Amino acid sequence: MAHTLTSVEHSDVLVKNPRLSFEKNGYSYEIARDGNRSIYTVRRGTETFRVPLTWAFGEGKTAGQTYMFQWNGAWYDTRISYYPAIQGLDVTMGFETVHPRNIEQAAGRRLDSKLLFGCFDCHSTGQVDLSTLEPQHVTAGIFCEKCHGAAEAHLEAVRSGNTANLAMPKLTGLSAEKMSNFCGKCHGDVAGVAATGQSGTATVKFQPFRLAESRCYNESDRRISCVACHDPHRQLETRASAYDAKCQACHHAGARALCKVATRDCVTCHMPKVEPPGTHHRFTDHQIRIARASDPYPE
Repeated sequence: MAHTLTSVEHSDVLVKNPRLSFEKNGYSYEIARDGNRSIYTVRRGTETFRVPLTWAFGEGKTAGQTYMFQWNGAWYDTRISYYPAIQGLDVTMGFETVHPRNIEQAAGRRLDSKLLFGCFDCHSTGQVDLSTLEPQHVTAGIFCEKCHGAAEAHLEAVRSGNTANLAMPKLTGLSAEKMSNFCGKCHGDVAGVAATGQSGTATVKFQPFRLAESRCYNESDRRISCVACHDPHRQLETRASAYDAKCQACHHAGARALCKVATRDCVTCHMPKVEPPGTHHRFTDHQIRIARASDPYPE
C-alpha cells in the first residue's frame, strides 16, 4: 500500500518506459521522459497540448497506473493510463465511451474538489490540503497512521515504557461489518458504491461491497471480515491454496456443507476472477457463491 501513490519523478513505470504512445479518437498521446520529469503531450492535427505530469496513482505492476497534472490552476487526471498486461497505454477505465469536444478534454478530466480530495484521501497519508498538492507537501502512499491514527501518543507511550497503553486502536477486534466499512472507505463499501451509480462488472473492483453481497456474509462474524483473509501489513497473497484454511474456518465437517467438487483452491470456483471492459486486469470477485461459467455476473 506504500506504493499506491508516487510522484512522477519516482514512478518505476515511467522510468522503465521512457517513451509511451497511443492513439484514440483522432488524438495521439505521448508520455516522454525528460530528466526526472515526464512530459504528457496530446496532439490532433495542428493542435498540441503539452504539460508535465505530477502524480502517478497505482503501482502499475498488476492493475493500471493513472496520472495527474495541473493546468491553469486546476488538477486533471489523464484520459489514458498505463496497463502492465499490454505494457502500454490505453484509455483510462470509465472513459471508454467519452468523446472529448476539444484537446483539453482529450488530455484529461478536470477534477472538482470532491473528486480531488477522494483521490488523495485514499492514496496518501496525513491531512489532505487541496491548496498544496505538490510532492513536497504530500505523504504519498498508505502508512501506519492512515489506519491507526496519529503516532505521537503511541511513540510517547513506548518512550515512557507505558506498554500497557500504546494508544493505538486494535482494528482486529472490529466486527465484519465495521471492518468492511472501515476498509470500504477506500476500497468501496455498500454506501460508497451506491453513491457512484456504478453497476455490472465495474463493481468487481469494490471488494467490501461485493463481499457484503455474499449469501454467507454475516456482519457480526469476524471469520468473514477483510482481515480474516488479508494481512494489510504484508504483500497480497496470490496463491489460491493459501486461502483454503480461511474457507475451512466456516466450511468444515459438521458445520457448513463441504464442496462436493474439490477440496482445495476453493476461491478459483467460489470467488471467480472477472475482467471489466477496458481494465486489462482480472479482479477477484469477492461475492462468495457457487459460480458456473454460464452464469451472468450477479448484480
